[in-house]
Amino acid sequence: HPRSSLIVALALVLGAGAGTAGAIVRRVIKREITSAERVRNSTGIYSVSTVRRLRRRTLLRRRSLPFPTLCDSSKTARVKSRFFRNDMDELRASLDGLRRRRDARIIGFVGADADVGATTMAFNLAWLWSRSGARTLLIDADSEHPTLSQTLGMPDGPGLTDLLEGTAQTEATLRGVTPSLSFLPIGRTDDVTPASRISSQRTAWRFSDVGDQFDLIIVDLPAMAHSADARSIAPHLDALVLVTRYGTTLVDQVVTLVDSLQEIGTEPISIVINQAPSVSQQR
Repeated sequence: HPRSSLIVALALVLGAGAGTAGAIVRRVIKREITSAERVRNSTGIYSVSTVRRLRRRTLLRRRSLPFPTLCDSSKTARVKSRFFRNDMDELRASLDGLRRRRDARIIGFVGADADVGATTMAFNLAWLWSRSGARTLLIDADSEHPTLSQTLGMPDGPGLTDLLEGTAQTEATLRGVTPSLSFLPIGRTDDVTPASRISSQRTAWRFSDVGDQFDLIIVDLPAMAHSADARSIAPHLDALVLVTRYGTTLVDQVVTLVDSLQEIGTEPISIVINQAPSVSQQR
């Protein structure tokens, strides 16, 4: 039955076309981030970097931190992916140029949403900068999800909030990660968050107070979608890096976040698209 075969073939072609068209329509409507060019054109932020998605087999079995890291220590799970290392090296180089042009030494990392990888970027870049010889301080300012403090520091010990309250000295709050990388945990957050203290203008401590001790200060901030803390802290930093996730974060959401930051006199110097597929993963 030649005609029946032709009808079946035509139906298959039309069905495939309808499926493809539907996918395109859904992508246009939802506008998920799928390319750096799309983010540049929508936000006006020229510096957009991508970090490729890791496969599970690229992680060593030893795990303490709930995210991949390049640091090889007893508290971390080192990544053996050369792609991740290359992407992080390229991101560091890009940020080096941006921060030097702006004379930025205090850099905040903030996620558009939770679980996009802002803490991963902050920790690994702090480690890379410290490896290059820069005296680096990593600060956990995320009172919503203090992942770094729970792993690297003493969750119940003095930290950032205690410095802001004036109830602790800097020397008593810092933890050594490597000889050139120090860590400042979040501290006690029962009654006050770092953002509430900073926004009140009644703080006993500023990020710049440790500027003589460190060449770079990296601040891990709470996600913007779930907390106003990042907006309160951002004006007190020299620069901000916004982290998004490929295929999940919406372009319109990023545009809204950039606009909200510009309203308070700041904007990201760079946007990172995390978890982007490699060429082989796209096949």
